[in-house]
Amino acid sequence: MTNLVLIVHCTSTLAKTIKYNFSDDLDLYVIYNLVVLNDYISKLLTGHKDGEIKVVLVYYDLPDYLDAIRLLLKNGSDEQVKKHHNIYVESYKQQLTLLAGSTLPRGSASTKYNVTLPQGHSDKTIGFRTFMVFNVSHLQLSDYISEGNCGIQQLLRFLALKHGAYFAAISGQLEEVEDPEKALLMLSTLQGELKKSNEEELQIFKSEGSPITDMLQLHQCLMLGWDSWSRIQLVAKSIPRTDESPLLENDVETEELNDLYDEFLESSDERFVEKAKQLVGYEEEPQKPEPPKPLSYKEIVAKIENAFKQ
Repeated sequence: MTNLVLIVHCTSTLAKTIKYNFSDDLDLYVIYNLVVLNDYISKLLTGHKDGEIKVVLVYYDLPDYLDAIRLLLKNGSDEQVKKHHNIYVESYKQQLTLLAGSTLPRGSASTKYNVTLPQGHSDKTIGFRTFMVFNVSHLQLSDYISEGNCGIQQLLRFLALKHGAYFAAISGQLEEVEDPEKALLMLSTLQGELKKSNEEELQIFKSEGSPITDMLQLHQCLMLGWDSWSRIQLVAKSIPRTDESPLLENDVETEELNDLYDEFLESSDERFVEKAKQLVGYEEEPQKPEPPKPLSYKEIVAKIENAFKQ
């Protein structure tokens, strides 16, 4: 049985396009240009029938990130969606039970009860085990509590919650995960399979990361089912912000974003995109000036004649 791992850098500007590697039980694709390889990714997702599929979406650019999510939603079968929704429900129940202090003798949480998920929890489940990753390698120390950084964190956590995905913030040399062994180590860490002594601290964004590998640092890691709208809103309440801050501070604002996102997924309603751009501090690239129209032969001759007359 061979598992498939896709690590997608959600941008269309990087020079590289794709790296492929493998081990005995793993096919690893690191995608560096989403736009160019959109159709190829779809074929990988739908064509892989034997083994588990894991997808890491690394945030660089908002439009490309939303395109990547749409791509995953489109290519997951009903059976896959149901499977991963059930995984989320069990994870949510486990987090809820641990919070209440109820555990089984071996330390695992008892989840033998029914639960109704709150609004915004895995109600648009992606049919693959998905990790939404905030790459903070470019951030300076002063940026960690900026509105832009906190806005990206809020948006990605909102999306991870909505789609039943994991969330993490990492920094370092992401090229390391082109190696299957390092990629599996990162995924095991993000899934909580490698328990850390500071696991609870990793629920809060830290400027000093915890090592995943020699070249990769983990700044935040949220287990499946742990997050909530209220916890996402705490991000806005913990930093200095302007009076016109776009950050999500209450359920009314979060529910409005949730409704806009539902409409965006159904009909490509751009109101969500505009709201999300404000949240992450997205700046449009300046439009390039139109190139001058080519001169005709007569115009070229006239210019030369005028130059000689001067």
